[in-house]
Amino acid sequence: MMVVGAKQGKRGHVLRLGRRTLLRLSWCCMGLLPAAQSFAGACETLLDSVEADWRFGNVTEVVHRLQQQELQCADQARNNLVLGEALLMAGQPADALMPLERAVTLAPEDKAGWRALAQAWLLLGDHEAAQQALREHPMLPAGQASSGMHWGVSVETERGHDSNANQATDVTSIIVPAFGNVRFKLNPMARQNGDRYWGNAVHAHGQWMLSPNMDVHLSAGDTRRDYDDLHVFSTEDRSMSANGNYSSAIGEWSAGMQYAQLSQAGQQVRRSLTGSLSWQAVRNSPVWPVIGVDIGGYHYMGRQPATDGFVERVLAVSNTLPLGRNSISWVLLVGQDAATVRRADGNRDMAGVRLLASGPLFRNLEWFSWLGRVDSHYHHSNPVFMEKRQEILEDLTVGLSWTIYRGLSIRGQLSTFHQHSNIGLFSYRRSDANLGMRYDFSN
Repeated sequence: MMVVGAKQGKRGHVLRLGRRTLLRLSWCCMGLLPAAQSFAGACETLLDSVEADWRFGNVTEVVHRLQQQELQCADQARNNLVLGEALLMAGQPADALMPLERAVTLAPEDKAGWRALAQAWLLLGDHEAAQQALREHPMLPAGQASSGMHWGVSVETERGHDSNANQATDVTSIIVPAFGNVRFKLNPMARQNGDRYWGNAVHAHGQWMLSPNMDVHLSAGDTRRDYDDLHVFSTEDRSMSANGNYSSAIGEWSAGMQYAQLSQAGQQVRRSLTGSLSWQAVRNSPVWPVIGVDIGGYHYMGRQPATDGFVERVLAVSNTLPLGRNSISWVLLVGQDAATVRRADGNRDMAGVRLLASGPLFRNLEWFSWLGRVDSHYHHSNPVFMEKRQEILEDLTVGLSWTIYRGLSIRGQLSTFHQHSNIGLFSYRRSDANLGMRYDFSN
């Protein structure tokens, strides 16, 4: 059996040929393999039973219960991985090495195991061993962990229907207090309009592993939506971003920049530049969140002077929790839009929450869903409607994704939006249903 605690043992996984065979042979010689196989169902039940403790951050109890059955579940990759990750969170990287070595031996295609193994060596101060684990990572070609590049390109096309392409109210007339409560009839193009559309997207990204604890991501994308009849609402969104990640003794750091251009009906209407910085402490509990700050400048174009522009500052707290074979993420955010040109409603304060969940149904079929709510309050009284504007935007999306073969997938989703406003002109409902096909390829 590999002795990962010794200096020569931790290099044992470099010998790819016979690694799995030797490990299983050693279990057979010890008389454990038949017993471990007979405990497969019990091992899966054990993982389900520790799920609640894992979600609520009681890693000590998770470690205790998994170690009680460690011998019986030694040939179960998932049990070894969860035990190793729990030991890492409990601040015991040395004890995590053995179960993580077993996990990557049993399931070498699972990138989570290699990532956790590299993290264990990194916490122990052995960068060479961490680099070797990253070289074995199935998502990175051998020898490219420290200075190589991983790249990918995705193309997607979809057909859908949007019930409210211009995000407008569905009322036919409004009362304007500034003009003596006169009722005005709205132009048909200023009211809710629905249409079918074609959507197309191309996205490219690259990742450079500069060292075991530092990497850089670059990406660029182009997303189009072309309506069949309402061409004036067709859009194109181009974006470029750069992001760097760094692992330190006090936590994980991430910083990035993004530039975006939005065009409507072939005319550029908005450009933006956004910067972000986030930090997550060294995790001793799965409930420890990521804390991030985003600052972005948005400038609307097309007329001089510009009709709108603002600087957005947002503080976000987020995390992802395992839920059996599924996962759930949450985001809490607060922020303010500070107007850079004269806006009738003034600055906007906002606070929101978002929940995201996903998981497998069977074989290559997965489900996903997210919902959110954002409350907005404007500082100034609107001079036309003579009151301060307040809004609540709620959205819900559900969908399915089916992977057909090696990067080729089909996705269908349904989204609904509802904005409530004390000023009726800004209230609207919207639903969007589409069916799309996507292909991802990389090195």
